[in-house]
Amino acid sequence: MKKTLLAISLLLVLFTLGCNKTTLTSNDTTAIIENEKIEDVVDYVLNIDENRDIKILQLTDTQIIDADQRRTENRISDGMKTLWKIDNVDSLLFNYMDDVVSKTNPDLIVLTGDNVYGEFDDSGTSLELLIEHIDSYKIPWTLCYGNHDNETILGATWQNEQYEKSEYCMFKRGSDEAEGNGNFTIGITVNNKLREVIYMLDGHGCVNSSKEERVYSKAGIYDGQLNWIKNTANRIKKANDGVSPKSLVFEHYALRALGDALQAYGYTSIKNDFYSSDGSSSKFKVVNIESDNGDYGTINEDPSFIDGDYVFFNLLKNIGCEGVFFGHNHENSCSVEYKGIRLTYGVKTGTYDSHDKNLLGGTLISLKNDGSLSVEPIYSKGLNE
Repeated sequence: MKKTLLAISLLLVLFTLGCNKTTLTSNDTTAIIENEKIEDVVDYVLNIDENRDIKILQLTDTQIIDADQRRTENRISDGMKTLWKIDNVDSLLFNYMDDVVSKTNPDLIVLTGDNVYGEFDDSGTSLELLIEHIDSYKIPWTLCYGNHDNETILGATWQNEQYEKSEYCMFKRGSDEAEGNGNFTIGITVNNKLREVIYMLDGHGCVNSSKEERVYSKAGIYDGQLNWIKNTANRIKKANDGVSPKSLVFEHYALRALGDALQAYGYTSIKNDFYSSDGSSSKFKVVNIESDNGDYGTINEDPSFIDGDYVFFNLLKNIGCEGVFFGHNHENSCSVEYKGIRLTYGVKTGTYDSHDKNLLGGTLISLKNDGSLSVEPIYSKGLNE
């Protein structure tokens, strides 16, 4: 039966993208067998046919709001009712996206949640507009969900189907073993040799919880997801000649380990139980990070952490993860390495909902040809620069 499953596994998508010499392949097999190949154990393969730096562009909290779809009249202010009309989506969001895509020319675009403010998209038109615009770049892209995506009355299953129908989007609901929607892997290969594995994860947190839709209100990475990561990592290692490849993780929320890392730069928080060096409590203050080791950024708002017991973080260390990328707190933009893993708040993309006008754009993640990882913010003022 297992051999049969492998034999009938389908290559769902295969195309070549012009000058980037990039091949994208999707694999739908879930069989666990001996002598598996990389393309059998990851959900998608993104192949780069030349030795060069590989560029990944993170966009986060694009969060399109269509004010005319508000459910109650007083949900937003009169000013926002005018500003957040869908006719303004270019100036509020797409111009920022266009600018950072043009500046970086990425091989892959990753959205890290709150892609559309679901409460304001019960018709689904904002999501359709977002997908159409990103597809227009003709660049492979992928996404995870945040706390606002699944608020639409259309449900998570409908949203999944829209992403799955996209010409350039890599997305699948994922294994029944893992809670939520959008738990899957992308293997990045260079000349068909594995270079990096990307784990996309649902961070949950949507108030409209539904077991049938696999939507859960508590933010975090659940036990089933942890088991799925561990099992998948073991299969990948076996298929990769016993070597654990480097990996990146994209999900919506900052890990508590980031708070530990930020303490080196003076971070304290009564809310999150991070204290000053003398053990005294201290209210949160803005943290500015300046360093010559690749750390950078600003923390303007006290983070909302998941993984308070560090189980997720410790698992990532064990599987060779070198970077975790997230969003959620719109006015934070930083990257700090902690115990071998670079933890990065992506730059918020666009001006929907709360934001710092000086911290807008995207985040460029470079897998260097020498094997190193580089992360840098790409700030933008839309197309008005």
